[in-house]
Amino acid sequence: MTGIRQTGRYARALGASLLLAAGCSDAAGPERQSPVVRVVYLVPANRGEDLSYATGMANAMRHLQRWYFDALATGGTFTLTDPVVSVHRSSHTADWYATTPNGDPVRAFFNNVADDGLAIVGGRANDPATVWVFFVDADHACGQAGAAGTSGIAVFTASYLRRFVGRATAAACVDDPIASCPAVGAVGHELGHAFGLHHPAACEAGTAGCPTNALLWLGYTTYPQAALTTEDKTALGASAFFRMTSPSPAAFGCSNLLAPAIGAGLGRAFALATPLPAPAC
Repeated sequence: MTGIRQTGRYARALGASLLLAAGCSDAAGPERQSPVVRVVYLVPANRGEDLSYATGMANAMRHLQRWYFDALATGGTFTLTDPVVSVHRSSHTADWYATTPNGDPVRAFFNNVADDGLAIVGGRANDPATVWVFFVDADHACGQAGAAGTSGIAVFTASYLRRFVGRATAAACVDDPIASCPAVGAVGHELGHAFGLHHPAACEAGTAGCPTNALLWLGYTTYPQAALTTEDKTALGASAFFRMTSPSPAAFGCSNLLAPAIGAGLGRAFALATPLPAPAC
């Protein structure tokens, strides 16, 4: 899948993995925030909000929360907010994200979504209290990374939203997941990068012993039949983000993320940040 090397403006700073593991060191006293994963649905100015997308992304994140819990087998996973998804209107139209130059052309879509999303929510990269996950209802261009994670941020193009709800994808040049479960797995892959995980060294080097079923390699294509490496488990076990001990009560399927029973007893799927204005013409 298309990804982003950790270089450029959103490269992980030296020692940032330790920062993520250390918890909210920049917040003082007993009121410091418990680290969370915050999911944002960005609605471009010329698009209407699609609340089935919001439900699909919420349930995809719940599925991953449970998957990480089971894969780690240490009694911890990441924490999601309640509601899981916050819906925000952007001032930019859908084509802006792919057509506006912003650094390396391969990273332009990621940079634009991250810049816009962080400005809207008042967030920042490498935040020890928050990993930001931005889904935007806009398509990336051929040759751009439409799904990527680094520096406490993960970004996903509109093809993921369509796959979550079982709709056809757009242009053939787009690096699309082919079904709902691999799409969820790809989100888990990039989320892993946002947490500070890396591709397995043997796989990157092309040497013997490459764990091809690792989520951070090709395991996302067979998700949920995927695995975390020993290195992944060690890193996540030391992370303050992995302290949640009560994820969704039982695993559920990833092939139909709109099934009515999925959200039962799991809290709210989404909330509009403010009443959204009508889309621009």
